[in-house]
Amino acid sequence: MKRNLVIIVVTAVLFGLAFGIYELILPLWLKRNGISYKQMGWIYAVSNVMMMLVPIVAGWLADHFGRKRFFSASVAACAAACLATPMTASVVAQTGLRLLQRAATGVYQALQEVLIFETNAIQFIVSIRLARGFEYTCHAVAALLVFFLVIGKTSTESLALPMYLAVTMLVIAFVLVVRWLREPREQQTRRLDVKRINPFGLPKVLILLAGFNFLFNAGLSISHSQLQLLFFEDKFDLANSQVAIVAIVHRISLGLPMMLAAFWMTRPRKWLFALTVALEGVFVSATVLPTTVVGAVAVWFLHDPIGAAIWVPMNAWYMQQFARPDHRAADVATVLAMGTLGMAIGPILGGYLAEWPGHVPAPLSGAIDLPFFVSGVIVFFSAALVCFLPRARHVSEAA
Repeated sequence: MKRNLVIIVVTAVLFGLAFGIYELILPLWLKRNGISYKQMGWIYAVSNVMMMLVPIVAGWLADHFGRKRFFSASVAACAAACLATPMTASVVAQTGLRLLQRAATGVYQALQEVLIFETNAIQFIVSIRLARGFEYTCHAVAALLVFFLVIGKTSTESLALPMYLAVTMLVIAFVLVVRWLREPREQQTRRLDVKRINPFGLPKVLILLAGFNFLFNAGLSISHSQLQLLFFEDKFDLANSQVAIVAIVHRISLGLPMMLAAFWMTRPRKWLFALTVALEGVFVSATVLPTTVVGAVAVWFLHDPIGAAIWVPMNAWYMQQFARPDHRAADVATVLAMGTLGMAIGPILGGYLAEWPGHVPAPLSGAIDLPFFVSGVIVFFSAALVCFLPRARHVSEAA
């Protein structure tokens, strides 16, 4: 494995640990400070829609100036957001910090894929599965760390310590990238063309892929934003430490299967892409049916190993394969950003559904079930768009 891939994987480990802490602590911090589900929905949604342009512009500039400086800057910006988050309970301030974190994460994800592809295009599927698999598994490790740090504690101050630990990990990652990561290839100086920011300038396959990512994210973010863990806390009256256990199970169910799949699934297949997206939706909706926390978590456990662990690397392969070589960072960032736009819809809808005052049909037990059920239905139907993608031909994936 080339040195760049080692640095990218190590950075993914550190970023995964930090991101796992942040995503677990943020909704708990907001709730402990009296912020309602609806207000949380707006914090998540506004930050998602406002950050859309940042990864596109960063990708556009990275095509001209190189990947490394923007990749390292994204890690540093995430560290700054984590550092400031436990310092305020203001809705406006938290929206701004969430915006910074989401924008930086969008840049990080786009350039991580580009760096891996340009370092070793032929083994891209294997490499992205390993990098993302390690990253998602570290989300579970992070949740375990949070479990030990907050067990038996109920104060808001106890939630600040894990966030500062996340800052430390991101600072280490930043130093590694700045000191040892190299540009995967010599960057050609190109004229900066503002048309490259226009998402409608994408190749047709990427426009279709952006549409899929938009619809999928709109559906998934209903259940996977502020309500991802608060659903289990509210429905089953769990403590902070028990919520952390749910987060551990959730992330292990994504990270480990994705890493294991790297050793037996090295080719993208469109039919499997569509099928696993649909199955993911089925299991997200079915999470609301069990009446015990063990049953609900067991069903919840299935949606990632049967779904995202298989199709997410295929989604990334399509982006890299059909991106224009001299516009690669901009094209990938644009598709991801257009997909993120869907995440501006989900959290708002989820917040309103969780506080739905009207009748809730059986077999749902209450309003708290509605976000998960609706989320899975939308995810299921997003799989239809995958069917219109071209067949994933087996070719040398060199750029």
